[in-house]
Amino acid sequence: MVSSYFKNIILKLGLEEERIEILEMKGGIVEEEFDGLRYLRFKDSARGLRRGTVVFNESDIVLGFPHIKRVVHLKNGVRRVFKSKPFYVEEKVDGYNVRVAKVGDRILALTRGGFVCPFTTERIEDFINEQFFRDFPDLVLCGEMAGP
Repeated sequence: MVSSYFKNIILKLGLEEERIEILEMKGGIVEEEFDGLRYLRFKDSARGLRRGTVVFNESDIVLGFPHIKRVVHLKNGVRRVFKSKPFYVEEKVDGYNVRVAKVGDRILALTRGGFVCPFTTERIEDFINEQFFRDFPDLVLCGEMAGP
């Protein structure tokens, strides 16, 4: 069962009580905890809240990882997506998707499924300047973490 604290928040986000009950019954929303921080994780999508959405409180909500459109035919796809603007190509390295957000006074890394990743959370400040979140506290960085 989802606590009344989180239930009230997701009701304010527009989820109907009936939909919340269905999500609870099938395990589509679950409460988790990381280092004393409680949060609600969406295992299923619901009313515009993608799978992987994480709710910490009324003001700290990190939406699920954005969908990235696939390019099937490279020549046509590059023209359609990038038009004539410059772009960079990088070598694909196996890794995992993360979203990095400032929650309260902490910088957290979230997996695609909405878990707080302890490893990436510990390491992320080695790669991202905390000034970014002072300048843009409401933004979420989406990327891929690779390597140790």
